[in-house]
Amino acid sequence: MPDLTRDFLENYGLYRKYHSPGIHFGTKSDLDTPSLQLYCNRCQGVRTFNELAINRIFADGRKLSGLRHKSVSIGGNDESDNARYGRIIGFHFVCQDCKEEGVNYLVLFNDSEDESVDFEKRGHVIKVGQYPAQAASLPQELRPYLKEHEDIYKRGRMCELNGFGLGALAYYRRIIESIIDTLLNDLTVIFADDDSKKTYQQALVKVKETKVHVKKIELVKDLVPDVLKRGQGNPLGFLHEALSVGLHSLTETDCLEVASEIRDTIAFLNKHIQLAREEATHFSKKMSRLEEKLRKMTSLEGNDQPPA
Repeated sequence: MPDLTRDFLENYGLYRKYHSPGIHFGTKSDLDTPSLQLYCNRCQGVRTFNELAINRIFADGRKLSGLRHKSVSIGGNDESDNARYGRIIGFHFVCQDCKEEGVNYLVLFNDSEDESVDFEKRGHVIKVGQYPAQAASLPQELRPYLKEHEDIYKRGRMCELNGFGLGALAYYRRIIESIIDTLLNDLTVIFADDDSKKTYQQALVKVKETKVHVKKIELVKDLVPDVLKRGQGNPLGFLHEALSVGLHSLTETDCLEVASEIRDTIAFLNKHIQLAREEATHFSKKMSRLEEKLRKMTSLEGNDQPPA
């Protein structure tokens, strides 16, 4: 059964296509919706939100109940109105703690139910409305890198949430250029192999000698440890491409995709850096406790020796 994912509902901005095979207007009544983790203003914290399926409605307010696998005109025989509005469905989610705070989404389903159209191409929806609007706040976990660039991040995120891909990409690229030296230096903590770490550190010397941001990444992108490679993807390789491509060569949709991936890549690298630091700190504390225990054992053994 097709479904709308958490990623789409929680993170996608307006007017960005979400591709999922099998989703089209004919599945509007059968769609499964996930539980969402959203901030509740009434509860003053992140809470679980679930959909009230009985409130699934057309954009004009008519309830969707009883309508399965058929397109219904909402404007008499006007096919243009049907195409424009009849495929927009409203979803209402409610906080499971207070039962009062709600979030509403308007989702536009692609028009094609034609079986002759490629199945993959039929599977996309677009979020065309959300209330309350998504907040363009800086996630707490990204503050170590982006605290000084919070204003730029918020501007980029606001552009992304409202479908302005070109603006979002420009702002996010500026952030990468600002933090790249710190980011590349901090990646050293992730290397488990001493030889690989040494090679990377030698490359960092050359990184500090150049002022060209794209060149900085180019010098180390092929040295990234395997733990950072997502499938066949290299996060530093992606950032290198994202900074290299000319904005004029990308469509608004392309810019949205690249901007979103830049934001996700920063979060991904930051997560692994923090995990590596936590593991190193944990190991260091564990070794300190062990050494202290061994010293005490040695001291006790010395006290047990008979006097000469």
